[in-house]
Amino acid sequence: MKNIIFFLVLVLAIFLQVSLFQKIGILGVIPNLPLVLVFLISFFSKDYKKTILSAFFLGILFDIFSGMPFGIFTIIFVLLALVVSVLISTLVSHEKTSMFFVVVFLGTFLYYILAFVFINIFHLLGLTDLSLALGSKLFESAFFESLFNLILAVLLFPTRRFI
Repeated sequence: MKNIIFFLVLVLAIFLQVSLFQKIGILGVIPNLPLVLVFLISFFSKDYKKTILSAFFLGILFDIFSGMPFGIFTIIFVLLALVVSVLISTLVSHEKTSMFFVVVFLGTFLYYILAFVFINIFHLLGLTDLSLALGSKLFESAFFESLFNLILAVLLFPTRRFI
């Protein structure tokens, strides 16, 4: 039952991201709920398999509904989950909750860097019409989305005990 509820929460996160969150943007920047969930699960879950599967599932769903070339979000979310999991297991203790907020803030910048790299790889492979010119638009809003994601992380922080 706990896994079904967890699955439904992930589906709800994608639904909120592609519907409601599109309406609450400020200057075209919106918080990225699936990304914050990837960080939350990666940081606080002790189950490595659950972390990777959650990131993969969120990425697949986000790819389906985003309109971006299929696979970009899946690759990025899994890579970010791996990076955070390795960081947590080697450098950071789970008790250092302030580090979670640092991970969310800096991880959002890493998300933008990875998105830029993979969009350009997909473009070079002829899998998308998006081009290098998109880079300036991606980095334009990285700082503000990092702030939004940080606020969202503060709001979602109490849910860590359910992970």
